Amino acid sequence: MVQKIGPVITQELRDLIQRAQEFKTVRENKPYHQISVTAGSFSPEDWLRQEGVDTKKPENAEILGASEVVAEFERKHLNSIPSVEECNKIEPQLLRLEQLIAARAADNRASQHVRGILIAAAETVLKNDKLSPSDSVVRHCRRIVLHGARDPDPQFDPKYHLPFDMPSWGSPSPRIEAAQGLTHILWNWGYEDLEVTQAIHELSKDRVPAVRFQIAQGLLGFYKHKAMTEFWGLIESMAQDEKTAGVMLGLVQVLGAIAGNEPERVVKILCEAY
Repeated sequence: MVQKIGPVITQELRDLIQRAQEFKTVRENKPYHQISVTAGSFSPEDWLRQEGVDTKKPENAEILGASEVVAEFERKHLNSIPSVEECNKIEPQLLRLEQLIAARAADNRASQHVRGILIAAAETVLKNDKLSPSDSVVRHCRRIVLHGARDPDPQFDPKYHLPFDMPSWGSPSPRIEAAQGLTHILWNWGYEDLEVTQAIHELSKDRVPAVRFQIAQGLLGFYKHKAMTEFWGLIESMAQDEKTAGVMLGLVQVLGAIAGNEPERVVKILCEAY
């Protein structure tokens, strides 16, 4: 006798599952706003100038200059993990840039841009599970991403954020990068860090879907470390509240990864979400 497990999965849900299976989790450096240029390269400084930022103004020029080495480190390891040696080597540059951001009255656009670079580089360091939570560079990067979780950027814009059908976003943006960094801490070193866990909970409700997407994809860290109350609680609340297909893709991927162990619960969550 065959026992049915819950309601029938709708075609819409089947289509979403298929998209999740086909979708590869790679960070697309694809901005919400795209700018066309006819010749030459269009640097971040060019974009800032187009936005009205005086990049030669001393306060702006200093933090932009200090961000170059940090940005290169992050770009180099966009799809790789830096070595322990590379992580330790970048630490002084991260601290200098962090201090300059706090000390210099740079224009808001320039400051946003550089904060994104700093937090993205910290997130990159936190990918390395060979480091220890007690290492100086990890402690500094933890502080940077926790602070970044409260950053005002990106600001919610319904025009660009509501139609979040496929995960993509622009150049490093503070809360998006912070969400990634926090889930690296969770995955590599567990859930006992209450500040990190609380920040993950808060960002799971962020108005910007690209932030929620990072949290959705990082929830497997709770499952890995057998924090089942946290895992199922966040999965269920996010699935029930989510309105965008892009973030649902992230949740479906996570549920697909553990469906073999928890088939009935996974099917129930997905059916209730639809």
